[in-house]
Amino acid sequence: MRIRFIALIAALVSTNLFATTIVEDLQNQNRRLQKIIDKNNVIIKKKLGGGGITDETALITSAPVRKNRVSQDTTPDNNYAAPAADQLSLMSDLNQYLGGLPKRAIPQSFIVGTGISTIDGKTAPVDTYNYTGQQDILYIAPTLMVGWQALDNLWIEGSYARRVATNVPVAGLDVTYETLAMRFKYNYQTPWFNINLQPYMGFQATLVDAPGLGENNSQNPFLVDQAKLQREKDYIENQKENKLILGVTVIKPFMKSFFVRGDLGTDWRSASLGMLF
Repeated sequence: MRIRFIALIAALVSTNLFATTIVEDLQNQNRRLQKIIDKNNVIIKKKLGGGGITDETALITSAPVRKNRVSQDTTPDNNYAAPAADQLSLMSDLNQYLGGLPKRAIPQSFIVGTGISTIDGKTAPVDTYNYTGQQDILYIAPTLMVGWQALDNLWIEGSYARRVATNVPVAGLDVTYETLAMRFKYNYQTPWFNINLQPYMGFQATLVDAPGLGENNSQNPFLVDQAKLQREKDYIENQKENKLILGVTVIKPFMKSFFVRGDLGTDWRSASLGMLF
């Protein structure tokens, strides 16, 4: 319970940092872009105002109509040319703006990894007739994950984990747990040892199956306890879950194409190793 509480707090903090940073970045980029647009508007006004024209409509309507002849005057009208200094200043601002946009902290576009993670489950009930007394438990499961860097520093990731709990809920029966998750992550590179933080949010589905549980396996229908069969079905159904998830990933690339990482969130706790390409 304490681990889950810590995971929830870490997820909320990282998600708040994620949202705040993105909003601040967008606001800063908008302000810088607006300055460039304003400067460009000033240049346009200079060009239009050079010949006594103050707007684009006047420029169009004031042009003389010539039919079936070509003007012999090829002298450029310098009144409508923006000064070179203004053009250079505008280009410099634009290059500076483009250079200030976020760059990929991880240059590769794809990630594939495998490791171990936790799956929320239930222990066998103490009272197997009434199905009471079971407790929450974290099962360790092998996990596969794949990710794609859709935009600079914005990752979309999917994962799959599976664990078979034997002799649960009763001897001779097994419960199979499977989790499928989709996560959206934003990558921040820390100044320490090329370690990256990836706050994430997403969706997770937990699938639970126990063949034979809740089914009538007796040859004598008079020995069937329908209430007990329903409790067995409820034991399975109550563990199935679809939920929104929050968390943070810590990832450390090494040797250019490999990485180690750990995850802490409301969905799982995991450790994995994989490749970047």
